[in-house]
Amino acid sequence: MSKRLVYKTEGPIDMRVHYDSDYKEYNSRLFRDGRPVNEGYFTDDKQDAIDTANFEANRLISPGGKALRVRRLASSVTNKAPTKLKYVPDVTGWIITKDHLGMENVLGPKYNRVSVIGPRRIAPETRARLLKGEGQKFRMLDGDGQVYYEGLCIEGKDASGLFAPLENFGTPDSGCTDIQYWNGGWKSL
Repeated sequence: MSKRLVYKTEGPIDMRVHYDSDYKEYNSRLFRDGRPVNEGYFTDDKQDAIDTANFEANRLISPGGKALRVRRLASSVTNKAPTKLKYVPDVTGWIITKDHLGMENVLGPKYNRVSVIGPRRIAPETRARLLKGEGQKFRMLDGDGQVYYEGLCIEGKDASGLFAPLENFGTPDSGCTDIQYWNGGWKSL
């Protein structure tokens, strides 16, 4: 297995992005005291991995804490201007409203996934609707039927549809294998 460090944040939260040439994918992973504390987020998109690392690092700083100083490694510096995210209209959007799992055992009681919104390139109008509480109620579970997350989803015209929260977040983040929507009772798709 050939892994190469391509990006790293510095500060109280240490996020690292490695490229694995065997699998041709990037892994954005949290480290604490030099040791990994999670499996990380896997993607084949380098910018997505770096954006995820920065988002997670900034999200884990306590209110009133010092801002992170972010440093790019020389191997990943280019002369290109940063890529601006292009919003995709009519894409399925989702928000996590309840975290049953949390990561209190790793990062303290304030660390959870509540208010995570996806996908990254969600249209501002869809984001605003989700923040107002619009959308269909869903929950994501692991293979043993344990509920990990609950949230809201607004279905768009993209191919992932109502599976988007599971595909974009639940499976890569926590290994969720099932998504259920409320329709007079919880029902799997």
